[in-house]
Amino acid sequence: MPEAGFEEKRTAEYVAKTLKSYGISVKTGLVETGVLGYLECDKSLPTIAFRSDMDALSMKEETGLDFKSENDGFMHGCGHDGHMATLLIFAKHMSEERSKLKANILFISNQQRKDQGELSLSLMKAFLTHMGSKRSMVFIFTQKWRRARLP
Repeated sequence: MPEAGFEEKRTAEYVAKTLKSYGISVKTGLVETGVLGYLECDKSLPTIAFRSDMDALSMKEETGLDFKSENDGFMHGCGHDGHMATLLIFAKHMSEERSKLKANILFISNQQRKDQGELSLSLMKAFLTHMGSKRSMVFIFTQKWRRARLP
């Protein structure tokens, strides 16, 4: 890791394995490498979704740091590693507090695109409809903080 957009196979495997280890149900392979984790508390409750980017920049990392990129020619110079770490830590905490939650939670990790907002909202809307959740809200970790309400 890190990997270029739509090539995040190892990254997606890591995210999926981590979410599963928290007892969260996982779907993979969405829009090629996207990962969805669903923490269901009660189907009658609303669902809140949190999304993070997971792709890297196509550039050589020359920081010299011990934790630098293991994939030569790619680096998380835009903060996506921080987005993923935040999402996974949050997922762990929410899974540990499942009995206290007043909403189901959807965790989304996928690649960034120019149309990421529309793509992510379409993915989430389809998944939430499939899961039977009628009321929902989405928070997206990205360079610009956004909040979207799904119909």
